[in-house]
Amino acid sequence: MRIQGLVKIKQKELNKWVELLLDHSLQGVKKGDIVLIGGELAAWPLISTLQEKILKAGGMADICLRPPDNERGRVWGAAVARLGQMSNLAAAPRWQRLSNETANKFIEILGMEHRELSRSPAGPLLKRILQLDSELRDICRKKKWVVTMYPTRAFASLEGLPFSRYSNVVLKGSTEPLSKTRSFAQRLISRLSGTKVISVVTRTPRSSRDLNLRIGVSGRRILTDLDGINIPQ
Repeated sequence: MRIQGLVKIKQKELNKWVELLLDHSLQGVKKGDIVLIGGELAAWPLISTLQEKILKAGGMADICLRPPDNERGRVWGAAVARLGQMSNLAAAPRWQRLSNETANKFIEILGMEHRELSRSPAGPLLKRILQLDSELRDICRKKKWVVTMYPTRAFASLEGLPFSRYSNVVLKGSTEPLSKTRSFAQRLISRLSGTKVISVVTRTPRSSRDLNLRIGVSGRRILTDLDGINIPQ
């Protein structure tokens, strides 16, 4: 199935990505597994490949396409936070709770399509949405789950990077063999073990001022999360 306007990623790379998600993060898929996949239409190439691999393994893929104004797979999007009624937010939708309770594995794919549509106004409605969202996520956290991100122009804009460069960074981080990740982490540990101060320099987008955060790490034990489940790690 091809949908116009989606980021083109080679099938070979998608297969590597899916292998990490299913075999490493979810520790495999077997007959009888129900895997809930949440994500926007922009991430369909990855969703489609996941679905195929899950079905071939004897599992079932329950796909939940998120609306483009839905930030990070929340229970409701920005429109509800802006125009909804508190009386309608007594509980999370019954079908969502049932889906979360039925599935035994979860994959959330972050892939914002339109940056301007995801800006939820702060206020009591958003606070209530976040409360309900937390209730649903508590169900997921008791089972095997993973969060990954799909390259989109909106995400590239948020990071202040050209889309091609941002896509390459996300794709490489999502398909790199774990052996290479572990090798790099060990080299980083060796370097940080003799470091006294870490300096993080960022630039504010409006004033273009540089902000320098200095963190003292002398004498600290450096730990890694080489077995982390999220992709990229």
